[in-house]
Amino acid sequence: MNRLTRRFIATALLLTGLGALLAPGSVLAQNQPDQLYLGIQGGLAQSQFSGDGTDASSRQGFSGGVNLMYNLNEAFSVELKALYTERGADGVRASADPGTSSPAFNLEGDDFALDYYHFPLLAKITAPIEAVKVRLLAGPAVSFLNGATKNGDETRRNIQSEPPVTERFSFFDVSGIVGGEIAVPVPGSLNAEVAIEGGYQFGLPNIDNTQGFELNNRSFDGALTFRIPL
Repeated sequence: MNRLTRRFIATALLLTGLGALLAPGSVLAQNQPDQLYLGIQGGLAQSQFSGDGTDASSRQGFSGGVNLMYNLNEAFSVELKALYTERGADGVRASADPGTSSPAFNLEGDDFALDYYHFPLLAKITAPIEAVKVRLLAGPAVSFLNGATKNGDETRRNIQSEPPVTERFSFFDVSGIVGGEIAVPVPGSLNAEVAIEGGYQFGLPNIDNTQGFELNNRSFDGALTFRIPL
Protein backbone atom coordinates (compact mmCIF):
# COMPACT_ATOMS: atom_id res chain seq x y z
CA MET A 1 0.00 0.00 0.00
CA ASN A 2 1.69 3.21 -1.15
CA ARG A 3 1.58 6.67 0.43
CA LEU A 4 -1.22 7.95 -1.83
CA THR A 5 -3.48 5.03 -0.97
CA ARG A 6 -2.84 5.42 2.77
CA ARG A 7 -3.58 9.16 2.54
CA PHE A 8 -6.86 8.49 0.72
CA ILE A 9 -7.99 5.94 3.32
CA ALA A 10 -7.01 8.19 6.24
CA THR A 11 -8.90 11.15 4.76
CA ALA A 12 -11.99 9.05 4.14
CA LEU A 13 -12.02 7.66 7.68
CA LEU A 14 -11.51 11.14 9.14
CA LEU A 15 -14.45 12.59 7.21
CA THR A 16 -16.67 9.67 8.18
CA GLY A 17 -15.77 9.99 11.85
CA LEU A 18 -16.27 13.75 11.96
CA GLY A 19 -19.65 13.48 10.30
CA ALA A 20 -20.82 10.84 12.73
CA LEU A 21 -19.74 12.97 15.71
CA LEU A 22 -21.13 16.30 14.53
CA ALA A 23 -24.47 15.22 13.10
CA PRO A 24 -27.54 14.23 15.11
CA GLY A 25 -28.23 10.53 14.92
CA SER A 26 -31.89 11.04 14.03
CA VAL A 27 -30.93 12.50 10.65
CA LEU A 28 -29.37 9.19 9.68
CA ALA A 29 -32.01 6.81 10.97
CA GLN A 30 -33.36 6.07 7.51
CA ASN A 31 -33.44 7.16 3.89
CA GLN A 32 -35.86 9.85 2.81
CA PRO A 33 -38.30 8.11 0.41
CA ASP A 34 -38.63 9.59 -3.09
CA GLN A 35 -35.47 11.67 -2.57
CA LEU A 36 -33.18 12.23 -5.57
CA TYR A 37 -29.49 13.02 -4.97
CA LEU A 38 -26.80 14.43 -7.22
CA GLY A 39 -23.32 13.27 -6.28
CA ILE A 40 -19.73 14.11 -7.20
CA GLN A 41 -17.16 11.43 -6.51
CA GLY A 42 -13.46 10.74 -6.80
CA GLY A 43 -11.34 7.81 -5.80
CA LEU A 44 -8.65 5.22 -6.46
CA ALA A 45 -8.61 1.77 -8.05
CA GLN A 46 -6.17 -1.12 -7.65
CA SER A 47 -6.66 -3.00 -10.93
CA GLN A 48 -5.08 -5.91 -12.75
CA PHE A 49 -5.71 -8.53 -15.43
CA SER A 50 -6.73 -12.09 -14.64
CA GLY A 51 -7.53 -15.15 -16.72
CA ASP A 52 -6.24 -18.58 -17.68
CA GLY A 53 -2.50 -18.39 -18.19
CA THR A 54 -2.33 -14.74 -17.07
CA ASP A 55 -0.25 -13.36 -14.22
CA ALA A 56 0.03 -9.64 -13.44
CA SER A 57 0.71 -7.12 -10.71
CA SER A 58 -1.84 -4.50 -9.76
CA ARG A 59 -1.77 -0.97 -11.11
CA GLN A 60 -3.13 2.06 -9.27
CA GLY A 61 -5.33 4.55 -11.10
CA PHE A 62 -7.85 7.29 -10.47
CA SER A 63 -11.58 7.53 -11.07
CA GLY A 64 -14.01 10.40 -10.90
CA GLY A 65 -17.36 11.62 -12.13
CA VAL A 66 -20.98 12.19 -11.16
CA ASN A 67 -23.89 10.05 -10.01
CA LEU A 68 -27.62 10.18 -9.41
CA MET A 69 -29.12 8.24 -6.49
CA TYR A 70 -32.84 7.80 -5.92
CA ASN A 71 -34.37 6.44 -2.71
CA LEU A 72 -37.25 4.13 -3.62
CA ASN A 73 -38.16 3.81 0.05
CA GLU A 74 -36.49 3.82 3.46
CA ALA A 75 -34.35 0.78 2.67
CA PHE A 76 -33.79 0.56 -1.11
CA SER A 77 -32.03 2.95 -3.49
CA VAL A 78 -30.78 2.86 -7.06
CA GLU A 79 -27.77 4.77 -8.36
CA LEU A 80 -26.51 5.51 -11.86
CA LYS A 81 -22.92 6.70 -12.28
CA ALA A 82 -20.96 8.28 -15.13
CA LEU A 83 -17.23 7.96 -14.41
CA TYR A 84 -13.85 8.25 -16.04
CA THR A 85 -11.61 5.44 -14.76
CA GLU A 86 -7.98 4.40 -15.11
CA ARG A 87 -7.35 0.67 -15.15
CA GLY A 88 -4.75 -1.76 -16.44
CA ALA A 89 -1.98 -3.96 -15.05
CA ASP A 90 1.78 -4.00 -14.50
CA GLY A 91 4.28 -6.75 -15.20
CA VAL A 92 1.80 -8.73 -17.30
CA ARG A 93 2.76 -12.30 -18.25
CA ALA A 94 0.27 -14.19 -20.38
CA SER A 95 0.15 -17.29 -22.55
CA ALA A 96 -2.06 -17.55 -25.64
CA ASP A 97 -3.29 -20.05 -28.16
CA PRO A 98 -0.20 -20.89 -30.25
CA GLY A 99 -2.27 -20.51 -33.38
CA THR A 100 -3.15 -16.87 -32.66
CA SER A 101 -0.30 -15.50 -30.53
CA SER A 102 2.15 -12.98 -31.93
CA PRO A 103 5.73 -12.29 -30.81
CA ALA A 104 4.92 -8.58 -31.12
CA PHE A 105 2.36 -8.88 -28.33
CA ASN A 106 3.76 -11.51 -26.01
CA LEU A 107 3.03 -9.38 -22.91
CA GLU A 108 6.21 -10.56 -21.17
CA GLY A 109 6.45 -8.12 -18.29
CA ASP A 110 4.57 -5.37 -20.16
CA ASP A 111 2.69 -2.57 -18.39
CA PHE A 112 -0.71 -1.54 -19.71
CA ALA A 113 -2.84 1.48 -18.84
CA LEU A 114 -6.46 1.44 -20.02
CA ASP A 115 -8.82 4.40 -19.67
CA TYR A 116 -12.58 3.87 -19.72
CA TYR A 117 -15.83 5.75 -19.65
CA HIS A 118 -17.56 3.71 -16.98
CA PHE A 119 -21.33 3.48 -16.28
CA PRO A 120 -22.38 1.41 -13.22
CA LEU A 121 -26.04 0.87 -12.28
CA LEU A 122 -26.23 -0.12 -8.62
CA ALA A 123 -28.95 -1.34 -6.30
CA LYS A 124 -28.43 -0.39 -2.65
CA ILE A 125 -29.95 -1.58 0.59
CA THR A 126 -29.58 0.55 3.74
CA ALA A 127 -29.24 -1.14 7.12
CA PRO A 128 -31.50 0.15 9.95
CA ILE A 129 -28.67 1.67 11.99
CA GLU A 130 -29.12 4.93 13.92
CA ALA A 131 -25.57 6.31 13.88
CA VAL A 132 -24.66 6.13 10.17
CA LYS A 133 -26.15 4.94 6.90
CA VAL A 134 -24.56 1.60 6.09
CA ARG A 135 -25.41 0.38 2.60
CA LEU A 136 -24.70 -2.81 0.69
CA LEU A 137 -24.50 -2.39 -3.07
CA ALA A 138 -24.39 -4.56 -6.17
CA GLY A 139 -25.06 -4.22 -9.86
CA PRO A 140 -23.77 -4.32 -13.43
CA ALA A 141 -21.59 -1.83 -15.27
CA VAL A 142 -20.67 -1.20 -18.88
CA SER A 143 -17.40 0.50 -19.83
CA PHE A 144 -16.17 1.96 -23.12
CA LEU A 145 -12.45 2.10 -23.90
CA ASN A 146 -11.15 5.64 -24.34
CA GLY A 147 -7.45 4.91 -24.66
CA ALA A 148 -4.66 2.44 -23.91
CA THR A 149 -0.90 2.59 -23.57
CA LYS A 150 1.75 -0.11 -23.56
CA ASN A 151 4.84 0.58 -21.45
CA GLY A 152 3.98 4.28 -21.50
CA ASP A 153 3.75 4.60 -25.30
CA GLU A 154 0.84 6.66 -26.55
CA THR A 155 -2.27 4.87 -27.74
CA ARG A 156 -2.34 5.95 -31.37
CA ARG A 157 1.33 5.41 -32.19
CA ASN A 158 2.47 2.41 -34.19
CA ILE A 159 4.13 0.33 -31.46
CA GLN A 160 6.38 -1.97 -33.51
CA SER A 161 3.44 -3.86 -34.95
CA GLU A 162 -0.16 -3.69 -36.04
CA PRO A 163 -2.88 -3.41 -34.90
CA PRO A 164 -2.33 -0.52 -32.44
CA VAL A 165 -2.81 -1.14 -28.73
CA THR A 166 -6.37 0.19 -28.63
CA GLU A 167 -7.52 -2.22 -31.33
CA ARG A 168 -6.05 -5.15 -29.45
CA PHE A 169 -8.46 -4.52 -26.58
CA SER A 170 -12.25 -4.70 -26.83
CA PHE A 171 -14.02 -1.37 -27.21
CA PHE A 172 -16.41 -2.24 -24.37
CA ASP A 173 -16.34 -4.25 -21.16
CA VAL A 174 -19.19 -5.57 -19.02
CA SER A 175 -18.61 -6.14 -15.32
CA GLY A 176 -20.28 -6.89 -12.03
CA ILE A 177 -19.77 -4.86 -8.87
CA VAL A 178 -20.29 -5.80 -5.21
CA GLY A 179 -19.42 -3.65 -2.21
CA GLY A 180 -20.71 -1.25 0.39
CA GLU A 181 -20.63 2.31 1.64
CA ILE A 182 -20.91 4.32 4.83
CA ALA A 183 -22.62 7.72 4.58
CA VAL A 184 -22.70 10.55 7.12
CA PRO A 185 -24.57 13.89 6.93
CA VAL A 186 -22.92 17.18 6.11
CA PRO A 187 -23.25 19.36 9.25
CA GLY A 188 -25.58 22.30 8.72
CA SER A 189 -26.94 21.03 5.41
CA LEU A 190 -30.36 19.40 5.18
CA ASN A 191 -30.07 15.82 3.86
CA ALA A 192 -26.68 16.32 2.14
CA GLU A 193 -24.19 13.56 2.86
CA VAL A 194 -20.61 12.42 2.42
CA ALA A 195 -20.05 8.72 1.71
CA ILE A 196 -17.03 6.46 1.54
CA GLU A 197 -17.53 3.52 -0.82
CA GLY A 198 -15.55 0.36 -1.44
CA GLY A 199 -16.20 -2.35 -3.99
CA TYR A 200 -14.84 -5.19 -6.08
CA GLN A 201 -15.33 -5.09 -9.84
CA PHE A 202 -15.00 -8.24 -11.93
CA GLY A 203 -14.98 -7.97 -15.71
CA LEU A 204 -16.95 -10.73 -17.41
CA PRO A 205 -15.80 -10.88 -21.08
CA ASN A 206 -12.30 -11.40 -22.42
CA ILE A 207 -11.05 -7.94 -23.41
CA ASP A 208 -8.25 -9.19 -25.72
CA ASN A 209 -9.36 -8.90 -29.35
CA THR A 210 -6.59 -10.27 -31.49
CA GLN A 211 -3.89 -12.32 -29.83
CA GLY A 212 -5.65 -15.21 -28.11
CA PHE A 213 -4.90 -14.18 -24.51
CA GLU A 214 -7.46 -14.55 -21.73
CA LEU A 215 -7.60 -11.10 -20.11
CA ASN A 216 -10.31 -9.95 -17.71
CA ASN A 217 -10.40 -6.64 -15.84
CA ARG A 218 -10.40 -6.94 -12.04
CA SER A 219 -10.18 -4.10 -9.50
CA PHE A 220 -10.73 -3.01 -5.93
CA ASP A 221 -12.20 0.51 -5.97
CA GLY A 222 -12.56 3.14 -3.26
CA ALA A 223 -14.27 6.51 -3.59
CA LEU A 224 -15.43 9.55 -1.65
CA THR A 225 -18.80 10.98 -2.72
CA PHE A 226 -20.50 14.26 -1.83
CA ARG A 227 -24.28 14.17 -2.41
CA ILE A 228 -26.84 16.95 -2.35
CA PRO A 229 -30.63 16.52 -2.57
CA LEU A 230 -32.40 17.81 -5.66
